[in-house]
Amino acid sequence: MVLCHALERASRVAVARYAWHGRERLGLLRVRGDVIALHGLLWPDEIRDPAAVVRPPVQLDEDEIDEAMALIEAMTRDDLTGPEFADRYTEALHAVVEAKQEDRKPPQAPEPTARPGAAGGPDGRAAGVRRTCRWLPVCFVRGASTTSRCSCRGSLWHSSAATAGCG
Repeated sequence: MVLCHALERASRVAVARYAWHGRERLGLLRVRGDVIALHGLLWPDEIRDPAAVVRPPVQLDEDEIDEAMALIEAMTRDDLTGPEFADRYTEALHAVVEAKQEDRKPPQAPEPTARPGAAGGPDGRAAGVRRTCRWLPVCFVRGASTTSRCSCRGSLWHSSAATAGCG
């Protein structure tokens, strides 16, 4: 609590080292409201040269961009509520743990199913749509452009920071 108030009063941030996944990491601590937020930073050897990942120039016509904008609009939602945004991994993990605690056989994983409204090829993409990115959004959310869903793992990822309470 003292650090939270001192950082806020001094209008400063703190650089900290912390252990995560068996490695020492670098982080930035800053006050956000009534919490201290930890923003993960990268060590110099973890940063790739952007020139190594620059894609060659691509010719796009206005029709392609208009189609992409129409797709974004069709997939836009006002919130992230509903059964498709449930944390199925954690629910399944709890079921396995409970089964093991009760000396029962763990439940079988269900067969993957297509997302509602998905059409086209076996991976749910519309015919002619190529996958250009490893992470494709399930939907777009008004006012929350930093939140997306991993299309291959089904879990939410956020670019916001982890938080710890100050009070």
